[in-house]
Amino acid sequence: MFTPPPNDDSIQVTENTPTPKASKKGRVKMGLLLGAFFLMMVGLGGWFLSVGFFVAMSFAFQELKTLLKSQKVFVSPTIYYASLTCFVLLAHAHNKFGWMWAVMMLATTVASFQWLFHQPRRTFVDLSATLFTLFYLGVLPVHTLLLRGEGVLAGEPLLQQDGLHYMVWVLMVVMASDVGAYYFGKAFGRHLLYPELSPKKTQEGALGGLATGVIVGLAYAYFIGFSLQHAFIMTTLVIISAALGDLVESKLKREAGIKDSGFLLGGHGGFLDRMDSYIFSIPVAYYYIHWVVHHEGIWKELVTFGQKLLDFNIHL
Repeated sequence: MFTPPPNDDSIQVTENTPTPKASKKGRVKMGLLLGAFFLMMVGLGGWFLSVGFFVAMSFAFQELKTLLKSQKVFVSPTIYYASLTCFVLLAHAHNKFGWMWAVMMLATTVASFQWLFHQPRRTFVDLSATLFTLFYLGVLPVHTLLLRGEGVLAGEPLLQQDGLHYMVWVLMVVMASDVGAYYFGKAFGRHLLYPELSPKKTQEGALGGLATGVIVGLAYAYFIGFSLQHAFIMTTLVIISAALGDLVESKLKREAGIKDSGFLLGGHGGFLDRMDSYIFSIPVAYYYIHWVVHHEGIWKELVTFGQKLLDFNIHL
């Protein structure tokens, strides 16, 4: 997530894990700097966003690799970085992203050879972790570039670009949901949501976050002239998938026995800590807009297929 969540002191930190403390003022400065930098990349789009995205995902990969290595699980940096480069180039081209699955198949083949013949020997768990990493920190987050380019025409003024509005929309919904969940949970929280992973999250906080996120999502949809019916469905799906992303990263950290995925961002933890809520929510937003709202992709193919079936029956 890009908004600082409350600290979870219930996670046991190993003796070898550093625990740097950042002042509140330092956290605020770092948060503002991160927010400004990310908004600049999103606003500029194009190669600025693509290169910045590649750098951020490289740091996130190093953090995930460290988490897995602490459990004696090894992932292949060569396969990851080669695949990520292809994903970014294909997503930047936008209309070439269908080649993504060819890249995944090639990466799976190479990873399988590595599993069979690499010295020292790799295990099936290592193979599975490598493929999971390609999907978790490759296929899913690269939809950020696709969402930013959705509906954008060449030479279109910045503030009229649909992709920019969609990105800002998702960011606002997720951040509003985080803030709402925190304050509602703090004020009314009585029943724990998932104590095994997040001992401080409550059902009341989750409902408050959902309500806050939906209100903000509907307000922004009204501002940009987006269908409120679609906005309600999409924001609900985005909030649920953001919560899923947060829990997945919490599970990864808990299994590794650490509190923060990294310390490059000072009191904000690591890159994984900042982006976990967006790993699932951005793809959900992209496909809802692309398939359902714009009737492109698989939705268009299904409608065309249905029309062909009807024409066939009529001719019979």
